[in-house]
Amino acid sequence: MRTTIHDRELSQLKETGHRFSLTFDEWTSSSNRRCLNINAHTYANDRALFWNLGLTRIFGSMPATVCVETIRKKLKKFEIDLDEDIVAITTDGASVMVKTGSLVPAFQQLCYAHGLQLGILDVLYKKMSLFDKNQLMMIYLTILMLNQMTTTAGQI
Repeated sequence: MRTTIHDRELSQLKETGHRFSLTFDEWTSSSNRRCLNINAHTYANDRALFWNLGLTRIFGSMPATVCVETIRKKLKKFEIDLDEDIVAITTDGASVMVKTGSLVPAFQQLCYAHGLQLGILDVLYKKMSLFDKNQLMMIYLTILMLNQMTTTAGQI
């Protein structure tokens, strides 16, 4: 097997007792190819370090059990053990990722920035129902009426 700088760095840190955290997410290319991207993180020599461990192609469905095995296989290439060397994982809040977190011994942190982004996109791009449009029109008319009342009250 080819040894890369990543391999040597990760091995040296592991040998000196460092443990790692992971961030990972499923990604779909514009040509509809699905992959899992995995990043390893640690803190050493007074600085945060991270490595992109690469994309792993996903074929078919990926339930949580398959996700865990995919991660194990990728980490094995770097001689990292999911149960012993990983202390935390960060994922988005997709149900498969939440389930994946429940299957590994590491602490799971959900990415709140991702949740916030989804909430903002929902508000900005949500199609309004007829009820929402009627509510918006009532608010607009109320504001117009209040504005007119304050304008005429100032003229008296």
